[in-house]
Amino acid sequence: MNRTLTSAQVDRVDAWTTVYEEIYTDGHARGTAADGLEGWVDALSGRPLPAEVMWEWRDATVDRLRGLSPERVLDVGTGTGMITRVLGPEVRSYHAVDLTLAGVRDLVDDPDRPAGLTFDRCAAHELNPQSLPGDRPDLIVLNSVVHYFPDRDYLDAVLTSLLDLLAPGGVLFLGDLRDARRDPRRLRERARRSEPWADPHRLGELVADLARRDRELALDPWEPGESLGAETTVLARCLQDSDLARYRVD
Repeated sequence: MNRTLTSAQVDRVDAWTTVYEEIYTDGHARGTAADGLEGWVDALSGRPLPAEVMWEWRDATVDRLRGLSPERVLDVGTGTGMITRVLGPEVRSYHAVDLTLAGVRDLVDDPDRPAGLTFDRCAAHELNPQSLPGDRPDLIVLNSVVHYFPDRDYLDAVLTSLLDLLAPGGVLFLGDLRDARRDPRRLRERARRSEPWADPHRLGELVADLARRDRELALDPWEPGESLGAETTVLARCLQDSDLARYRVD
């Protein structure tokens, strides 16, 4: 990415790195990291998302990616490797990167993993042609990661850089985006759950407070394509009722 990040952007990226390094490391210490569910919390209830919801989410996403018939995949923000573990062995090459590789430590250390499955610890803005282990990818995946980006300027710069890495005719897949069009309703639902008895004035105060404290990026899903001049398709997420289904899109 050929521009200098602001100190605020760097601080936000570093903060998420620290958060997830701790989450994944604690998961390994408890022996629960292998299920890939560490850190997945329903934003509406504050409770861990049920395993059956997460497996449905994973399977639906993998099926969507399979439908693109990829051969060379770049996965930006692999996390616990929920998608990597399924799709990685099925394609010619799969390069997974993340701010921390603690969530996929078992895969990184596995001497028997597929030869085409490679890993690198780096941030999205650090990717460049020299950081890729082979040919340009025909599918770049940013799944459930964009909402951790510092701001819209950072997102646009990253997407511009990734489009330059993409093979001709390839696809850039942005999955699990927080839909800004639905955010007011989402914040009201969170506020109502926290104080079911709140009157309209108090509810407005709670919504405003949630909005002020919200650290995640939400956007109109059409905006990235419009700003970059790319063809965009927005896809519904037909899943069990949860925050992942109601307020997010691919």
